Amino acid sequence: MIKLMIADDDAKVRSAINLLLDQDRACWQVVAEVRTVNELFLTVEKIKPKLLLLDWELPEECCGGIQPTYISMKDRLNHLRKINPGMYIIVLSSKPQVKTEALIAGANSFVSKGDPPEVFLNALYSICEEPLIIASDDLVRIKKRRKPVSLFL
Repeated sequence: MIKLMIADDDAKVRSAINLLLDQDRACWQVVAEVRTVNELFLTVEKIKPKLLLLDWELPEECCGGIQPTYISMKDRLNHLRKINPGMYIIVLSSKPQVKTEALIAGANSFVSKGDPPEVFLNALYSICEEPLIIASDDLVRIKKRRKPVSLFL
């Protein structure tokens, strides 16, 4: 099971993502949801998720009325890689034109929020299908998993 974290300031988007993820909880588990960059860094460092769904437009937190210095997405991704080197990052955005920029900045994958649900789920399943080594006493087996996606709940 893949530990997954959602970083998006829009509660409706987080709710929609959870609704899609409910179709196959055997593959992933949502371990945290955050709404700001500050929460993102603290939570990734503490929980160490394997997969991060990161909103391209995730806001920085305003502290004491002082607007923080803008951190570029490349800087954000570099910092995330330092605190959790093995984490896979899928950038989500309502602006499909930022795909190239997101990938150049260091994202492993990009999904537009306007894409059909199967595009989002296929991006997740591509990670879930990586061979997982499962140890059980002296038994080691490699497991691959794929569940058909149902868009109609």
